[in-house]
This record gives sequence, C-alpha cells and structure tokens, in this order.
Amino acid sequence: MVEIHETAYPRFKYNSTQSEIPSLYSPNEAEQRCMRSRQLDTDLQQAHIVYLKCFQRLGYFPSYGDIPLSVREHIAESIERSPVCPSFVDTIPGRSLRRIKTAVRRRCCVKRFTLQSEGNWLRDFALDITQTKESVNAVIALLVKDSYELPAFSTLDRLGYVARSAANIGG
Repeated sequence: MVEIHETAYPRFKYNSTQSEIPSLYSPNEAEQRCMRSRQLDTDLQQAHIVYLKCFQRLGYFPSYGDIPLSVREHIAESIERSPVCPSFVDTIPGRSLRRIKTAVRRRCCVKRFTLQSEGNWLRDFALDITQTKESVNAVIALLVKDSYELPAFSTLDRLGYVARSAANIGG
C-alpha cells in the first residue's frame, strides 16, 4: 500500500505561512462576480467560492471540514463575510451541492471522474505503466493532463494495487 505522502496526490499544506494563503486562495474579481451572480444565499455563495479555490489548488473536492480554518477564514475575509462553519455545509441539500460542484468543474474546465465511466481505461493504463514507474503518480499525471477531477486517494491506491498484483501474477 502506498502512503499518500509518498505520491504526488495534492494535499493541503497545514503549516502555510500568512503570505502563502493569500497567494493561493484569494478569489479574484471575476471569481467573486461569478459567485455573486449565482442564485444562492450568501452562505451558499461562500461555500461555492471556497470549493472553487480549493478545487483550483487540489484538483478534487475535499470535505469542507478538512479545509484548514486559515483558508476558510481568508476566503471569507476576502469576500467580506464571516466564515461559514463546516456544520452548515453538512446541511446543504445534495442537489445544491452537486450544482455547486458542477459549476466549479465547468469553470475549471475539468471533467467529473467516476470509476464507472473512467475506471477501465485508467486500470489499463495503470497496468501498462506498473512495470516501469510508480503507477499512482503516473495515473495522477494522466488525469491532470486529460483534465479530470482527481478521485479519492484510496481509489488511486486500489487501482495501483490491482495493477501491481496483475503485473506480478502475469509476469
């Protein structure tokens, strides 16, 4: 099993300096205009822009509670609001959350990843490269290159494990 810190899978940096956070997570004017144009209440608009900035940085949607408080506070301050607490986001109806995530993917020009639709070709790719290099990092690079949202790390780890097992049995 590969550990997440041994791969290129993007994660939050929990020891970010005060100068790093604004450079990585400050919404620009166009992003703020887009957020305000959405027909959402102000807390949902804030959740939308927090997800947008985190998705731009990570390539996937983290759980809202996993987003560092310093990042959430900075984004809220940037749009002149009080931070939305993670428990509020847990109460957002699934349909609204799906719309927010779809809008973020569209803005970032990224396709949604599902094992059902992309699993087969990704498994084949992992099997092809497993003999020559670390499959998880290669799969991450391929997904980014092809503009796919990154799946959960555990999904990539399982794909790599299956590919390594198949290569060991076959070779």
